[in-house]
Amino acid sequence: MTHNVVTSRPGRALRALATSETAAASSGIPVGRYKLVVFALSAAFAGLAGGVYCFYTGYVAPGSFPVLISIQYIVMAVVGGLGTIWGAVVGAGAITLLVQGLDQLASPCRACRRTR
Repeated sequence: MTHNVVTSRPGRALRALATSETAAASSGIPVGRYKLVVFALSAAFAGLAGGVYCFYTGYVAPGSFPVLISIQYIVMAVVGGLGTIWGAVVGAGAITLLVQGLDQLASPCRACRRTR
């Protein structure tokens, strides 16, 4: 769905808007309308993701979303690249593997835990 939005005519207008707001407005792009549409679309994606998360976990509380997780999500997007859709997927995979690998490296072996 995101790919279709980005490659459509409004997607090209959004890329022009991201580059230069003044140039987009002078090209006839309704800047305010497109900003409102992008805000609503991002809210819809966030709501959908939150609904799926709540469905699978069954319980959601404010403690479920610490600040460090939010920072980790931003790092995932930046590492993958902010300009492409697949960059976010690659960045999420890379950072998740890195975090899991470092977690395994930091935790003592199972035999060491049994002796304590």
